[in-house]
Amino acid sequence: MLYQVLITLCLAWSASADCRVPPTVANFNLKGIEGVWFIKILDFTNLADNVIYGAASCATLNLTIDSPQPEINQWRINMNLAVLLPLDVGAQFFRKTPSGDVLRLYFPIRDVFYDVYTVCTDYSTYVIHYACENTTVYGRSEIIFVSVKDLSQYENVINSSEVQRCLSLISNKAVAELNEVEHDNCSYNSLISIS
Repeated sequence: MLYQVLITLCLAWSASADCRVPPTVANFNLKGIEGVWFIKILDFTNLADNVIYGAASCATLNLTIDSPQPEINQWRINMNLAVLLPLDVGAQFFRKTPSGDVLRLYFPIRDVFYDVYTVCTDYSTYVIHYACENTTVYGRSEIIFVSVKDLSQYENVINSSEVQRCLSLISNKAVAELNEVEHDNCSYNSLISIS
């Protein structure tokens, strides 16, 4: 009997750890989102992720896409965190799909790979990503990124009906409940040159 209970609990845990598979941008052009983006929303479903990264006061994402499909390319995230101070992490990613609307991104701090879905973008103003991995013992890790090219355009972006629709595909939270990165007292000069 105990054996059956343990099997049932293990199956329930593994089923609950599945990542969602959101729709992605049709006819996606990965090269179109290359460069530096200011991460304005950085929201987590995993409590441990939220404790560590949820207090980010500055965050940028830099994608360097110079290898042909599906070769390895580079990503880099720079954040100011209350618990870790400045964090500068980067590694490689590769395309899981030919267009690059789904990426496989290596996160060296935890030695895991995230599947990253490009849910929406207009290529010039905003990009919305959903990332997930479910291979670690501390549970599924889901991350929502809303990034903008120009911080002054954030209010227009976040209030647009298209962005609201996209966020509803990957989160049950209202926009006001998502973790917003303030970008207070940030120095971006050195971040923009990173590749």
